[in-house]
Amino acid sequence: YRLIASEAQVEHPPLPTVERQIARLANLMKVSAKTERLALQLYKATKSAIIQDGKSPSGLAAAYIYIASVMNSENIPQREVAAVADITDVTVRHRYREILENFVIKQTLKPLKGAA
Repeated sequence: YRLIASEAQVEHPPLPTVERQIARLANLMKVSAKTERLALQLYKATKSAIIQDGKSPSGLAAAYIYIASVMNSENIPQREVAAVADITDVTVRHRYREILENFVIKQTLKPLKGAA
């Protein structure tokens, strides 16, 4: 498509990126800023991986939002994430499983200020 479009000199909108999709979904779903930041951090830490080749940005963004929501105890259902992303919950499930099968995700816990 890109080759044909460039040769025909056709204007086309920029392709959606996973980062833009994460921001869009987070905004539509009204997730916390903490969850949106975590989803972006997870994406940036894994974006060079081959598991993302050929995958839709919406499916990947939905998976990162889902994983971040679980890690932050927001626990947004896969079905809800899928509905907002306009994909199936099966796609969310496949993308998040691929991410979890290929990466070790650790979360560091810090004590509250003033806690002994």
